[in-house]
Amino acid sequence: MRWSRPRRRLSLYYQSRRKAAHHLLRDSTAPRVLKLARAASLMNPTRRSQLVIVSSTMRTGSTLFCGLAETFPDVESTYEALSEWNYTDLAIQDLDEAIILLHGTALRGQTTVAKVFHEHLDRLDTTWTEFAERLPEARWMQLYRHDVAAQFISLIKARASQRWIDEGGDPGPASKELELVVDLGELTAFYTETVELDQRAAEALRDRPGFVQICYEDFRDDPAAWANETLAPLLEVAPVPVTVPYRRQTDRDLADTIANPEALAEAERLGIRWHPFR
Repeated sequence: MRWSRPRRRLSLYYQSRRKAAHHLLRDSTAPRVLKLARAASLMNPTRRSQLVIVSSTMRTGSTLFCGLAETFPDVESTYEALSEWNYTDLAIQDLDEAIILLHGTALRGQTTVAKVFHEHLDRLDTTWTEFAERLPEARWMQLYRHDVAAQFISLIKARASQRWIDEGGDPGPASKELELVVDLGELTAFYTETVELDQRAAEALRDRPGFVQICYEDFRDDPAAWANETLAPLLEVAPVPVTVPYRRQTDRDLADTIANPEALAEAERLGIRWHPFR
């Protein structure tokens, strides 16, 4: 059977890309994950999902947010897409490699959600403006925590206990017995840096496609309901049954965690507790 001219042209196009991908994978000088990302781009040039970038700082519920996004069948998440923890064998050197990696990993589902911390861009010596300009097809979200003092306490607790994800259930004796002292000087520095970084990102991203700010406190009480009512429309996917194993952190949890709970009231008096975005 003879192929039609368009079909033969398509076959040659596919074969040339397959050869290029195989040649790339045999290149011993390129990092493994970067090779796979580039090969995926070669083999699936038209199958690219909608990339959603979430700007965030640590302890803002970003892991829970990505977990909620992944409960929808058409959505996948790379979580901390540019983190060295995710790709220990891949030392991303610059913005060019970061963009290649993001494009390569956004080839699977209908939508791919990737969270990026400010520190990830600092490591690449780039800014949110430069980063966004290289991803014109992406949609943008910003996640923040209204209670910055709670964010700070969550961070120092996670560092002290080395327990970074609360998956519900018994937190264990080590975490229960952990009692921390909140230093108002350290909290002030954390508040100032966090707000400045968030404001800088907001200024760079506010005019980008789909930009929306999401507050952790809006979904912490009932993540499943929030995911169906708010997140599904934002991601443009259909609602589905959502079950979330994460346990929310309450003000009582915070007071029980720290040895000087009066620091929370003092932080509020000093104006270093609540994020100005809200």
